Amino acid sequence: AQELSGLHETALATSQLMEIGTLITRVQEQIQLLMHPDGFFVALHDAEANELIFYSYKELGTNINEIVDGQHLPVEGLTGWIVRHGQPLFLPDLFEDEPPVAPISTGNPSRCWLGVPMTIREQTIGVICIQSFRPGVFNQSHQRFLQSLANQLAITVENVRLFEAEARRRQEAELLNQLAASLTNSLDLDDLLQQAVNLVAKQLPDIHNVTITLLDKSGTFLQPRVYWTAAPEYLLNPVGSRIPLTETLASQQ
Repeated sequence: AQELSGLHETALATSQLMEIGTLITRVQEQIQLLMHPDGFFVALHDAEANELIFYSYKELGTNINEIVDGQHLPVEGLTGWIVRHGQPLFLPDLFEDEPPVAPISTGNPSRCWLGVPMTIREQTIGVICIQSFRPGVFNQSHQRFLQSLANQLAITVENVRLFEAEARRRQEAELLNQLAASLTNSLDLDDLLQQAVNLVAKQLPDIHNVTITLLDKSGTFLQPRVYWTAAPEYLLNPVGSRIPLTETLASQQ
């Protein structure tokens, strides 16, 4: 009855589309109430970069300093094993059991370790893990319950990702529409280019600098024509400067 109630509460907590970090925090709060683990985290798999993105890495309900929300780490250790094999991993006593790969220690040493895959369409998109500082705290019932939660979370995370991807596509289309409108409303090249960098900066709020450079008449130099910058110190090459084409692009980024 408690498991069914917990699944119901978690379904309610994750029923609305929200930012992934907020979503995982809600799941962590539910698991903390129901299972009382000493340690918890969710790691999402970035298949393109082949990295793990960690969220809500906690001990005794408190964030630990070694890993912050959104931190990218290699697909290694016990969590990496689950991602690669798409199978749960239950180690009742890490001091006595033989893990399939060497664990990566973070924070206080765990004795009981349980991780389950978040799977959708036969693809492992992440891992939910609970830990205890005492051996033998979790059992097969905990594993089944945690797997049910992971299945719920996988569907919601996939929906959030699809929603965010669609929102990005709409932003890109709106940006292109605004640029097209600028082309018809302005005959001044510098004005048009300035509108372009302003629009890019508006659509990408985390960037520090946008610059449009044009090739000069000699074909040997690039010249910054217009720019947008969050602060003057981010501007590497002011308008009017000349950048030899022999310099590497990396040195100008």
